[in-house]
Amino acid sequence: MKKLLLGIAISLCLTVPAWGATYEKVTGDNEVTSADDVVVKETKSVETISTVTPKDLKNAIQRRQNSISSLESRITELEAEIAALQARLTPVEVEAAKANLLVLPTADFSADKSSGVAPLAVVFTDKSTGDIKSYTWDFGDEEMSIEASPKHTYAEAGTYKAVLTVTGPKGHTSTKAVEITVTEAQVVEPK
Repeated sequence: MKKLLLGIAISLCLTVPAWGATYEKVTGDNEVTSADDVVVKETKSVETISTVTPKDLKNAIQRRQNSISSLESRITELEAEIAALQARLTPVEVEAAKANLLVLPTADFSADKSSGVAPLAVVFTDKSTGDIKSYTWDFGDEEMSIEASPKHTYAEAGTYKAVLTVTGPKGHTSTKAVEITVTEAQVVEPK
């Protein structure tokens, strides 16, 4: 966690002016229409503010380094606070807190075949993650299943969309689909 926070802090702090870049202050060039449709114009004026020198770069880098050091110190303080809070919890309280956490379901599966000749038997293997209460399969040919990893045979040629929907204990759902293509068997007449 410390590395993640430090990485974010560093990326936010590394904007350093470019050596030799000229910065300008731009004002004006506004067009405003009043209630009686009179257009009032202001012209743009450009004023050079500064050119970045090596000393400016050194000072900017030093300010960034100071900011990073401050952030590292604060991260260390926060880690100590978290450790102190964790130390106050009993093992029973920790287990109770873990038991109340739900991991949202994420539907995932594989099919041993995605195409073939009818009748095509396909084995679907569930690879879903999270807390899952139920499985609902729609094979796209008006057939369904509630098994986790069903086997289904497509009897006729066609393109089917096999869909798995998993539902978690609190009603959260996730869906994944795959296309199955079934072709007709070629009839070869004897010669």
